[in-house]
Amino acid sequence: MACLGVQAAVLALQAVPARAGEIAPPDVYQSVMVIQGELEHLRRASGKARDTRPAITVRDAAPREVFFQAITLWVKADRLCNEHRRGGAHYAIRIEIAPPRSVSPRDVWKLTQNTRGRLSCVRRVLDLDFDVAPPPRDATKTPSDVFRAIAQANRQINLLLRHPFAPGDVFAMVMLAEDYLGETLDRLTPGWRTQAPRPVAPVAAKSQADVLRELTRCFAIARRIARKSGLEMIVFKPDFSHGVEASDAFDMAALVFSEVRYFAAKAGIAKRFKIRPRTTKTTADVHARVLLLKRLLGRFEKHAETHAGWHAAGSG
Repeated sequence: MACLGVQAAVLALQAVPARAGEIAPPDVYQSVMVIQGELEHLRRASGKARDTRPAITVRDAAPREVFFQAITLWVKADRLCNEHRRGGAHYAIRIEIAPPRSVSPRDVWKLTQNTRGRLSCVRRVLDLDFDVAPPPRDATKTPSDVFRAIAQANRQINLLLRHPFAPGDVFAMVMLAEDYLGETLDRLTPGWRTQAPRPVAPVAAKSQADVLRELTRCFAIARRIARKSGLEMIVFKPDFSHGVEASDAFDMAALVFSEVRYFAAKAGIAKRFKIRPRTTKTTADVHARVLLLKRLLGRFEKHAETHAGWHAAGSG
């Protein structure tokens, strides 16, 4: 079935090299808080609701995990910008990104600046004049604080979009994680595809909460893989108590992908990646694909149990 009014563009984002001593988590936190302030101005001007959900629970975040949450915020800001520029038309974005193997706070900061640029586009279209001052620099702020602040901004920008994120967006992110995980297994256990898990048939009546629940289980497996491999990973628990939308599942899928991509980098795999939304996919399709991703992660976990040093020759 054709999708009417869908606009598409390829965005290339090259993360900048890190330079020690320039940018630290407190600086990134300031930038994200400015974004929150800008979103509040746009919210008021648009007459949209304020997100009132409590802050997420997160600790031990690393810059790489914050980076991929910042990517989701940038993607949403770009969609918001193009919605306003194109008179509300549905804007399906295709993204091409080449992140560094080792992400620094400066890489995250650069993404937040790109996001502010997209929000400036919205401000110009709405003919708004405001300036948001950053809060005083707090040297105690950590990557976990930045992650939490970005998550809150992600929640708010979801409410500003005329065309919220759909199952096809989540499907694309899950497929990306599946692709990276398959390539990692190819390198570590050649021949595994002869006994690869089969795709799962979609089951109707699945909800976004079901998708988020399975993505949470995928993340739990990734954490077990990290622990068995002597690697560090974020502690994060999604909130199911205030309703779940496709945008929430997209953010969680991005977190899962960030960990899968981390494993791939540890195995010596470095490449650009592309996100192409599948506009015809349903929630049931996404749920089925997440179940397959979970099985693939289970296969990787079995390998990590007997090959704890699998990442010795890699990077990341």
